[in-house]
Amino acid sequence: MISTNEALEVRCIRIDGINNNVQTWPDIGKITLNDSLLISFIPLATNVGLKKRKDPTVIINKPSIRFSNVLKVWADLPGYPKERFKITDSHHFIGIYKVKRLESIELFQQLKDHYAPHELSDRLLKLTISDEDVSIEGESISLVCSLSSSRIEVPARGKYCKHYRCFDLLTLIKLNYSSPNRKWECPHCRCHTYELMVDSRLKEIIDKDNRAIAVSFQRDGGFKLVYSNEDNSSDEDSNKPIKKKGKVQSETEVVLLDSEDSL
Repeated sequence: MISTNEALEVRCIRIDGINNNVQTWPDIGKITLNDSLLISFIPLATNVGLKKRKDPTVIINKPSIRFSNVLKVWADLPGYPKERFKITDSHHFIGIYKVKRLESIELFQQLKDHYAPHELSDRLLKLTISDEDVSIEGESISLVCSLSSSRIEVPARGKYCKHYRCFDLLTLIKLNYSSPNRKWECPHCRCHTYELMVDSRLKEIIDKDNRAIAVSFQRDGGFKLVYSNEDNSSDEDSNKPIKKKGKVQSETEVVLLDSEDSL
């Protein structure tokens, strides 16, 4: 049984190698609960330019749930001439989950110590600084969140992101809570952020100096902190939001990573 602050969520993904991590219903069909319609899957017409329709998950709240329930998934809809619609043969996995909605600060507290595996962070950083377009001085990674234009406090990215740059964890959570229709996706690559992870290396750098607006990683394993001209003058402005615009200058401090953190 579920409590009043819980619900059941029905999710579906394709398992044929296409968009495996994206919520996707079959092209045509429907789901019923105790003979009541929950959702219909209407296929896109062949003359529509859209490549993919919006496929939300299905939330079943407690009032709709009985002691004994029958959930049915139908793989067809009578009356639809399939030749006029974009219908593909594909395999799907459907799961039913008991979920509980958390307040934004509760979710943040759960995720702020959820660190990305070191090997994943190392691989993404190696790909960044080994790029042929990166100069010998290294690659600069911004410590300013693109969502808020303020300095990142908890650097995070999605599990499936292929870049090293991060965004501020709390900012992303608050934005998505304030806009229910907003997608949970990375602001840099638009990859779905179904699982958020904190980068421990960037977190350590951010905690080390609260004025730096970027960090330049060198190929020799070290890094330089980058400051804005305004924040380089005094400590009084160290807690002010840092804007994207404005001149920046490289600071002289060079730090070599410990052996256990080396690339």
